[in-house]
Amino acid sequence: MVAAPARGSWWRIGLVGAIALGTLFMCVRVAQHGISYRLAQFRPDLALMIDGSSTDALVALADAKLSLSTDSDSDDTSETDDGSTPIAPAGDDGYSGDAATDAAAATAGPPATPLGNPTASDVSAGVATPVHALVSVVPPPAGSPQPTDVAVAGGPMPKAPGTGQEQVAQGGPSIVPPSPGAADAAPSGQPGNAVAEPKAPALSLQQTVAMSVFPGIAPPADAAATLSSIDLDGVAAIGRRLLEIDPLDTRGLRILGMVASLRGDTDRARALMQAVADRTRRDVVAEIWLALDMVNREDYANAIAHMDNALRVSPDLIGMLQPVLAAMIRTDDARAALVARLATMPPWRKALFTNLDSANPDLGKAVPQFFADLKVAGAPPSDVEGRPIILKMIKAGTSHDAYSAFMAQLQDDRLDSISNVFNGDFRYPVTRYPFDWWIPTNRGGYVITLGRAPDAPESTAMTIEFLGGRTPFRDVSQWLALQPGNYVLSGLANSPGLNTLRGMTWRVYCSPNKNVAETPLLRGQMSWQHFEQIFTVPDGCTEQLLRLELAARVPAEEEVSGIISFTNIAIQHSDVAPPAPPPAAGG
Repeated sequence: MVAAPARGSWWRIGLVGAIALGTLFMCVRVAQHGISYRLAQFRPDLALMIDGSSTDALVALADAKLSLSTDSDSDDTSETDDGSTPIAPAGDDGYSGDAATDAAAATAGPPATPLGNPTASDVSAGVATPVHALVSVVPPPAGSPQPTDVAVAGGPMPKAPGTGQEQVAQGGPSIVPPSPGAADAAPSGQPGNAVAEPKAPALSLQQTVAMSVFPGIAPPADAAATLSSIDLDGVAAIGRRLLEIDPLDTRGLRILGMVASLRGDTDRARALMQAVADRTRRDVVAEIWLALDMVNREDYANAIAHMDNALRVSPDLIGMLQPVLAAMIRTDDARAALVARLATMPPWRKALFTNLDSANPDLGKAVPQFFADLKVAGAPPSDVEGRPIILKMIKAGTSHDAYSAFMAQLQDDRLDSISNVFNGDFRYPVTRYPFDWWIPTNRGGYVITLGRAPDAPESTAMTIEFLGGRTPFRDVSQWLALQPGNYVLSGLANSPGLNTLRGMTWRVYCSPNKNVAETPLLRGQMSWQHFEQIFTVPDGCTEQLLRLELAARVPAEEEVSGIISFTNIAIQHSDVAPPAPPPAAGG
């Protein structure tokens, strides 16, 4: 027989059993919480069945109700507005280095828009405004709750009896408006010819925020139908439940703020969103809502502060906020607030310059003042920041605005070099801006130095030493902004001996293939020889490119060795027109 436990050991057995049961309960609870957390973003309904107090699942469900995303496929934001893939040329700043290549590679961003609310004509014409641009630019930022299907049971959305339209969970109204003209497209008695109902637009939570800030302006019809189907009472109940579970969870306040905003109670929504912002700066939705609300009330300093908070958490939001920021650049008071924030060097500053649609003529006219304000604030745009903006403006045909922007960012000690050719005597170090010299630093076959001119130590010059061999040289260039008219291109050249079959020449192009000026060929030995060429800039030539080239027509003529120096490169107006070309043979 097995001996019975001693009387004093029963409490030990009970304690061990209690510990085992407690451990088992804790393991089940942890597993329950872990599974619920994993499912919250994809199946919040199932997550709540597993763990009814899962705040993550409640938030995901509320976000799903607010976003009403019925399509898991998001738009590909890697393409430009015209459907083309943005070009990313090589180089440390995203550009190849060659001025002509960079101008062809610069791409335009989304259209810039004015501040203020959209008008009915804007909406019908598809004009992007700060509010509606937010509805169509980017998906929700990384780290924020992602849109999920609204159906509580998961899977396909339930159908309304007799309508074939998808329904919001728990008996909510249809989120698919009737298709205009659908009845005409399907003759009675011929169900096989019926046209499929279109899906409701997949609105992200952040897009819903943008629409809710301006309740007095009607959004596009399909989006209005989508927003009108939101079960606001159900969403509000979720927000209150979140606060019951965890009064310190600001997401409950944010959800209630969204409900108040969609109901048109802007004051209550503002108070709730501000309460969220007072407790945390990492709630992107609340920060966006407050930023847009303050832009609408022209409180630009605080609007920028909230955008700063949102962009520090989710830098990808710069694409969505770019239309608003671009509109602020065009408005004096708003630009002052933006410049003051950019002067603090926020981490999203470079992304703003990269995404700025300077090709838009309205925004392009404001860029020079924007650059000038940044210079006054002690934070002028760097080469990497300003170069893509000016290249976009050149490509868009606004070279004179681009030249104004280039001059606006120049340091005061370089303003005396402003002329048709900037820094023509090579006295200053070159930058990477288009209207300054583009001089490569790591190409093979030659070495370029800037410094004292040979045999003229009181002057400065650019000296090129060719190392021998075939060198298809055309690597020194500068963009110009000349008005139509007659000009003379001149300069000085010095060489102890340049060995090449043809020689070197300065050329002016109105387009990559249209040569309007070519100086006499320079080769052999020369001592600061003056050269010049009269030429005409024709009408319609809005931007030009000045380039130094080896005048080789075939590879055999690319053989070059020796040293040549240039200085005093200049282009001046001429009262004399260039001579007419000789008549064609047999004419």
